[in-house]
Amino acid sequence: MEKVETWLAPESHKATDVKRIHARTRSRRGVGAVAIALSIVCLSLLVAPAAQAAFGFQDLSGKPANLAAGAHSNVNIHIGFSDPSDQVKDLTVHLPPGLVGNPTVTPLCTVTQLNSDNCPANSHVGNVAAKVNVIVAGLPVAQTVNGSLYNLVPRSGEPARFGIVLRPVGGLLPKIIQQSAVQLRPSDFGLDTIINDFPREANNLETDIKSLDIHLFGTANGEGFMRNPTSCVQKAVSFDATSYSNHAASASAPPFTPNQCGALPFAPKLSVELGERGATDAGSVTPMTTVIDQADGEAGLENAKVLLPSEVGPTSVVVNQCPLAQFQADAAACPSASIIGQATATSTFLAGVESGPVVIVEPAAGAPLPRLGVDLHGPLALQLLGLFVLEPTGAGNAFEGLPDIPISHFELAFNGGAGGLIGTSVDLCDSSPPVFHAEFAGYNGASKSADPKATIKGCGGGGKPRASVKLKKAHSKHPRLRFRAEAGQQPLKRARLRLPKGLRFKSGMAWRTGVTARDDSGKLPRSKLHHTKRALNVAAKRDGADSLVVRVKRRAVRRTTHLRRKVVFPVKVRDVDGHKTSLQVRVRIR
Repeated sequence: MEKVETWLAPESHKATDVKRIHARTRSRRGVGAVAIALSIVCLSLLVAPAAQAAFGFQDLSGKPANLAAGAHSNVNIHIGFSDPSDQVKDLTVHLPPGLVGNPTVTPLCTVTQLNSDNCPANSHVGNVAAKVNVIVAGLPVAQTVNGSLYNLVPRSGEPARFGIVLRPVGGLLPKIIQQSAVQLRPSDFGLDTIINDFPREANNLETDIKSLDIHLFGTANGEGFMRNPTSCVQKAVSFDATSYSNHAASASAPPFTPNQCGALPFAPKLSVELGERGATDAGSVTPMTTVIDQADGEAGLENAKVLLPSEVGPTSVVVNQCPLAQFQADAAACPSASIIGQATATSTFLAGVESGPVVIVEPAAGAPLPRLGVDLHGPLALQLLGLFVLEPTGAGNAFEGLPDIPISHFELAFNGGAGGLIGTSVDLCDSSPPVFHAEFAGYNGASKSADPKATIKGCGGGGKPRASVKLKKAHSKHPRLRFRAEAGQQPLKRARLRLPKGLRFKSGMAWRTGVTARDDSGKLPRSKLHHTKRALNVAAKRDGADSLVVRVKRRAVRRTTHLRRKVVFPVKVRDVDGHKTSLQVRVRIR
């Protein structure tokens, strides 16, 4: 008891109490009083305020378990808070560009199902664990609360939304249900996962979050859910948070670098359609549609450039420009003369179609040429700005820094007629299909070029099918012949031409080297062309064509007798519905 007396003695104002305690040290009552006094002192030390760390992050991590580029890997994220008592209110997880999830692979949980913790089992796409301090009677009680992450019905304009159900055990806390929005960052096309309004208390008990662990599945419902970036450059998950005390913090997890980019396929394809009925003659402003297609599992398309052939080129419509600020705010409200077409994009990672206007946008500061703006709306709001380019090989457009998101179909449909972008210097129906040039670069470092021929539309006449025959050098031994059949209301499936008396088709080498045929899609293989001495048959390559053209020259046709001044070529055509039409083509011989 001497030590007790000495420890308490400095408090002079309690000297009387010290004496009383000393006088009663041999009594049970005196021993109990000392024990109570010690307990009060110890408790005061426990609950005394300690120096608190500033609100912020600690022990951050975030990366795929499998670092192979494009792999469907589990993604693990850990978020620690340096001062849990300065309660986190809002949290944003910034996934790096290319690290994306596919919300189409599972059914969607409704908000009603989420709020009753009754989401379909096959909408489960990840797990969450929260370590919290529950403040009971002024003291922190540590708990680990586990839960599930579900694929939730997104709101308008969102590509995805998550539902979170945390299920505490022990009865101290009730279930905690949260929603997490997913948004696209316009700056780099990465995805943000946003959780607002973390609960400050549950069951009237203060709850302070110490850390969160988020585990996203690489596969869900038997299909690929999370997908790694398809580029092999350093990436990092980063975080922003604010507290209920209005403190803010930002930080990044240690970076990771995907690998095995060379194992990813990269084979984008370009196809082009030109023309419509009434807009195929030389000097016409004609519609044009360009389409870039990619198969599922390919590396993302980073850059794409398409150059026009010499037969077609941009019109003066490029002088009609929309201010950049107007385009970014609402492209549909740009001056009507600057809106020159419609864009469409589809993705295996999006439930719906993206679509919106194609706009000529003012040049960047110091740049000589305007830009091509694409404003896509749907599950994902996305704006792209391309560059008009002038190169020795032709004029065209280039998009750089496209999003590393699987886009299976990207279509730009440019208007024809007044205000259209593309003019033709040749008769599209009476010349070989123009050849376009494309250059593609993938996020995996691969590159590819292509030179597709355009498919020509609009060469059919409308109404009934039509046919024409041109005969050159008719009085020579080997005239030249061009036969053309044009569709009516329905595309053509095949056409047959019969020669008049005095003309014969040759066989063998003369036929093989002297006869060519094409339809809207381009040159036809020889399997689509057959002949006898007096007739030839030509068939469309695909499911029909607006026109079928056959050219016969180089001794492939022979004049056997003198031709009359007017000769008749009988023609029969059949459309895709099986309807047959017989025509008589009269040709004046000069």
